[in-house]
Amino acid sequence: AVHGEHYYKDSATNVSPRVLDKIGKNLHNQKYHPINLIRQRIQNYFYATFVNRRGNPLFAVFDNLSPVVSTYQNFDSLLVAQNHVSRLPSDTYYINKSQMLRSHTSAHQEELIKMGFDSFLVVGDVYRRDAIDASHYPVFHQMEGVRLFTDSELFRRVTDPTDLSIFEDGKTRTPEKQEGHTIDAAKLIEHDLKSTLLGLAFKVFGKDLEYRW
Repeated sequence: AVHGEHYYKDSATNVSPRVLDKIGKNLHNQKYHPINLIRQRIQNYFYATFVNRRGNPLFAVFDNLSPVVSTYQNFDSLLVAQNHVSRLPSDTYYINKSQMLRSHTSAHQEELIKMGFDSFLVVGDVYRRDAIDASHYPVFHQMEGVRLFTDSELFRRVTDPTDLSIFEDGKTRTPEKQEGHTIDAAKLIEHDLKSTLLGLAFKVFGKDLEYRW
């Protein structure tokens, strides 16, 4: 059983009992654990900085999603090429040919967006077949934020946004690449992202932080 569920084994199975033992520890949810303390700082920043019209936090938080995902969730939903190195069994823990231990929290993006969430944080343990050294371990934690913008939200401060759009006209999504953003959209999103990350860095490390763009 993995995370309370039973899965079949096949020729792709390569996850070891030692790694399976790490599932369910949820260090990011253990009060006073260093990972939990960092997670709380990040979460508090987003709660305080981004609020809706009613003053409630804009970002939803998901911190207890199962680390077992499908290969579609982990790769295909993110347009990872079929021949990408991250799909190799030397890099990824497979439970079987169709189920695996997530190698990033991004594996949950599509399902959460389809559920109607347009601003959310995902935190959890992730798994990669890395050789253990001073900076690598097969199990570690990620916390990521996702925010979706509509045209009106992204260009709300532009005096005349009638000719502006997020995606280039005539561009379509392929199995390996999403539609292309317009230069105007890319610049605004870049500025928003940099401002958000800088504010987060100040929150976590203090105002005396030296930085460069």
